[in-house]
Amino acid sequence: MMSITQKDRSETTPGELTELLTFQVEARVSDDGGGYTRSWSDAGQAWAKAEFVQAAEGSTQGAQRNVQQVRFTMYRDEVLHEQMRIMWEGEVYAILEIEPGPARHLFMTVLAETGAGE
Repeated sequence: MMSITQKDRSETTPGELTELLTFQVEARVSDDGGGYTRSWSDAGQAWAKAEFVQAAEGSTQGAQRNVQQVRFTMYRDEVLHEQMRIMWEGEVYAILEIEPGPARHLFMTVLAETGAGE
């Protein structure tokens, strides 16, 4: 698997951050049956550079899916974590890995995937 830090973040310039991402966090609300209802709410937005890493077809729970991985480079955000998800261009991306890099770097890298199912 390709390392998300393959390209040095120091090469990124602010003008390359052209894609608006929305970060969402999961909320679980109790229902009347003793269970819960799962929903997602917006937790913030950030501008990022998007680089496609790979695309493939896969089978998840008996269904064929087109899976796509994207590497997002953005300004550092210490609040972002792997349990959140990203909305970008109408698609939901699960966060696979966050690489904040050394403290002196302005940018962080997020590897995310769409199409794998929830």
